[in-house]
Amino acid sequence: MDNCELSKVSMFNVFKLSIKFFLFEEYSSKIEDS
Repeated sequence: MDNCELSKVSMFNVFKLSIKFFLFEEYSSKIEDS
């Protein structure tokens, strides 16, 4: 695996993490509302 692929994979992991975090934030704000 070369550097280019490695950076793609790490970018993808960061992307997934940020989505999880975003969804978690949305979810907790909905819970607080109810």
